[in-house]
Amino acid sequence: MLGLHRISVDDQHESWGVGTGFAEVDDKDWLAAYSAALRAAEGALADGQSVIFDSVGHTRKNRYRLKRLADRSNARFAVIQIDLDRAQALARLLANQTAPIRPNVPIPSFERIADEFEAPGLDEQVIAYNPGNDLRTWVETELRTFISA
Repeated sequence: MLGLHRISVDDQHESWGVGTGFAEVDDKDWLAAYSAALRAAEGALADGQSVIFDSVGHTRKNRYRLKRLADRSNARFAVIQIDLDRAQALARLLANQTAPIRPNVPIPSFERIADEFEAPGLDEQVIAYNPGNDLRTWVETELRTFISA
C-alpha cells in the first residue's frame, strides 16, 4: 500500500515461531525481535525503500531511536499514534487472548508499558489514527498527504 515496506516486531516473532497462540513472549524475546526489526528497517531504508516500523514506541527514547535511523537515511519521519486510552488498549489485549492475531503480551508487561507511556511531544511529528475510522480512508487522506509532502 502506497509503496511502503511494513516492518513489524510482531511479525518477527511469527517468523521465529515465538509467541503464537496463547504463548507469552518474554522481555528477552521482545528485545531480540525489536533489534531484528530495527536491522531490517535499516536495510530497507539503505535500499531506498519507504518504511512503516510497526512497534509500540511507547517512550520518547524508542521513537528517537527510529528518528535517528530515518535521519541517517535522509528519510522523513513521523509517529503514527493510535488514538486509544489504557482501557481500550487492555480490551484489545484481552480480545487477542480470546482470538490471537498477534503474540500475547503478559498483563504485567502491558501494565509496565502503559505506566511508562510517554505521549509524543510538540517536537515530534504525529499522524493520528482513530481505530473507529475507516483505515483505507485514513491512508488516503492522512498518510498519503504525509508521503506526498
